Parts: sequence; C-alpha cells; structure tokens
Amino acid sequence: MPRFPLREVEILQLAQKMIAGFKRHPEDFPAPYVSLDQMERELADAQAGLIKRQEIEAEARKVTTDTKRRFKTLRKTMVANLRYAEIQARKYPRLLHAIGWGPRRPKRPMRRPGEVRALRIVEERETAIVLRWRKPLDGGRIATYHIQRRRSGLGGWEDVGTSVATEAVLDNQERGVEYEYRVLALNKAGDGPPSSTVRAVL
Repeated sequence: MPRFPLREVEILQLAQKMIAGFKRHPEDFPAPYVSLDQMERELADAQAGLIKRQEIEAEARKVTTDTKRRFKTLRKTMVANLRYAEIQARKYPRLLHAIGWGPRRPKRPMRRPGEVRALRIVEERETAIVLRWRKPLDGGRIATYHIQRRRSGLGGWEDVGTSVATEAVLDNQERGVEYEYRVLALNKAGDGPPSSTVRAVL
C-alpha cells in the first residue's frame, strides 16, 4: 500500500492527480466523501499558502542579507573610531570608559606545560618500543612532546623522538641494553617537567 506523501509539493501533486482521476472516472467514483468542488477549493487554498510562504521566505532572506550588510558597515565605522579613541587616549586609557570601551588587556604570558602523566610501555618489539602516556592536567597549551632515553642510571638524557599525540613508536633501539625512557611536553614557553621513567630491555 502506498504511503501518504509528507512533502508539501508531493501532497499538491497527489491532490491534482486525485481530482483529475475522479473527474475522468465518475462512474467508478460517483460520490466521494468530500465533494470535488471542496477539494479543488482546498487545493487552491493550499497552493496559495505555499506561494505566500515562499514569497515571505524570499523576502526574509533578502532582509537578513541586508541586515548583515548594515551591521558590517556599522562595525567597520565603530572599529575605525575605536582605534582613533585609543590613539587619543593613549596617555589616559581610562578616558575610553566614557565611550563604553576600555584599555586593551595585556597579553597573558604563555605558561610551560605541566608534567606528562602515566607513562607506560604498551608494546615491545624486536628493535622497537611503543610508549603511551597521558597529557598534563595543568600548565600551558602543548605544542609537542619530546621522548628522551638514557642507559639505566647512567649518563645524560638524549632526545630520541617527538610526537604530537600521546603515543610514540621508537624504532632501531639497541638490543640487550636496559634503557630508561621519559617524556616532556613543551611549547614556546619551554619544556615542562619530565614524566616519571619506565625501563625496558629489548
């Protein structure tokens, strides 16, 4: 059984087909529950309503576009005059309050990232190791992570990889040597404190 259409245009099309069909076959459909005259009036009324709504929507789109243009023009004027006022009041910035504005806020210095958390080894391969960690809970926004290693308990730390994600695969690791690994988050302000260390012997 066909479904009754949901779209208004399809409803109008079905109504037109129904009226035309009833008229072509009066002997088969002699007495519809609702007269064809009434159905035609309601069809015309629905069509008129649809046309009116389309006209209103078109006008609304035009008004919206025009309003955006007006606000864009106003914004440019306001920005120009605010720049003028900031120059005029550069010695006495509080004067800007008189026009509903205020001195520019000083830029907040960028903070270093916090400490990388929960560093762990998730996989050991023949000559590779997979590390995973959690991002810091505090500090500045992170740009990247540095992965460092050293022989267990000996020497200084060396950079062996970078990552923008909270995981890294370190290839070409020396076999039979115990290494310690740690991760630091960094940004333009500098390095954050190093994570706790993990150890592995491949």
